[in-house]
Amino acid sequence: MMRWLHVSLFIMVSLIFLTACGEHDRGSFSADELEKGEKEVSSLIGSTEVESIIDDSIDQSMIQDPKRIAEHTNLPSPTYEWFMGNGEGVFGYGLTQGQKQPGESFSVQLIAHEAEPTDFNQEVRIQLYELSDTLEIEQELVSETVMIEKVDENTMVYEGNLPDEVNSRYLLTMDILSEDGEVEDSMLGVIVVPKEEMNAELILDKELYDHDDEAELTLKNYGPTTLTLGMSYTIEKNIDDEWYVIPLDLAFIQIALMLAPGEMHEQTVDLSELSPGHYRVIKRINVEGYPSLQTPIGAEFMIE
Repeated sequence: MMRWLHVSLFIMVSLIFLTACGEHDRGSFSADELEKGEKEVSSLIGSTEVESIIDDSIDQSMIQDPKRIAEHTNLPSPTYEWFMGNGEGVFGYGLTQGQKQPGESFSVQLIAHEAEPTDFNQEVRIQLYELSDTLEIEQELVSETVMIEKVDENTMVYEGNLPDEVNSRYLLTMDILSEDGEVEDSMLGVIVVPKEEMNAELILDKELYDHDDEAELTLKNYGPTTLTLGMSYTIEKNIDDEWYVIPLDLAFIQIALMLAPGEMHEQTVDLSELSPGHYRVIKRINVEGYPSLQTPIGAEFMIE
């Protein structure tokens, strides 16, 4: 089931401009005026049939909700007595979660917001569980209890490494314990380690447009990795069987978008500056956490 994309919290207020030469009429350029385009661009990267790292019966939004994860796994739920949330709590925290690579490090931190270290003198229990594809606990991999006397602006509670396995899921938990060992507060985060691959498709609502039309672009992420992308796109024209970049008067808000497996991104493409011909629209996509996994993806169209 496709779900709409989530926009990451990182939003830059700057704009990207692609500027055209004013004397050209509706994108009429000769090949010697233009920069050559991408050599190889496909509308489909990988496959549309991909085994999901998390079962389709699981609501993906649950992964971002520690209370729902706690209820699903029968583990202690956040109370926000200690961890900041819902306008309550004492300490900020760092808890590794999201998409990671095999063997990558994970960590847990406590964060005080006072100028001086804050007295604490309580035990913190760290546990790492292996999960099934339905996010049920299969086995406990790590269980460590650490006495934390003071909390400063970045107190490292625990560091470790994930197993060297792909297509795996983990649950990292941090419990603050009372003197008699009862859980006073808890925080949880799901970690996924998918295969190092991308499977995505870029499609347009039509193949043939009038020059004053707008095209509707849809980018689908078939998984198993989370994709990152921006709002910018380029348009290339086929001239004598070669692709060339068309400079256009377009402005894009620079937003970092994250597209989870099963989600899609829709965007309007302005065609008003293009003359009749054979074109393709191209976006660049990346895999979160895998800098080497990036590629252009494009879809071809005609303008009458």
